[in-house]
Amino acid sequence: MKLNIKKDIDELIMFNIYSFRKAIKSIKVTNTEKFIDDLLNRPSLLLSCLSRGFDLDDHEKIELNCLLTCNIPLEFSAKIDNHGVNCWLLGENINGESLGNLGNEKQELIELLESLRLPKEIVIKTFELNQKIGKSESKFTYTTKNY
Repeated sequence: MKLNIKKDIDELIMFNIYSFRKAIKSIKVTNTEKFIDDLLNRPSLLLSCLSRGFDLDDHEKIELNCLLTCNIPLEFSAKIDNHGVNCWLLGENINGESLGNLGNEKQELIELLESLRLPKEIVIKTFELNQKIGKSESKFTYTTKNY
């Protein structure tokens, strides 16, 4: 007997915005290892939120991505598509020069943060979600007014 329980992805699936609440929460700036770890772990948290409701095999049929921009020159990003799954912590130095992915570069992240005038909290300025499943596409963008 052969069981065929695999089904196609429903093109009407929408993001569960509520599941991202922890990922878009502001980060209190402190002079601790926990603060740095929170920044470094945020892209993985974002990827976890993005992948909820999808099977591992689904990445070949979907395109999901999320981008969070902050009130300092950092961006958190996650993507699921036919190339696989990935997440990044992107940064720019004070000259506007891209530092690339800082996700595994703790010392480089610390040097970037030391070069900035840090606010009391790192706040998410823009929260952008893009989804493409089959012929269905959706985009959600939220921009905070006060940060």
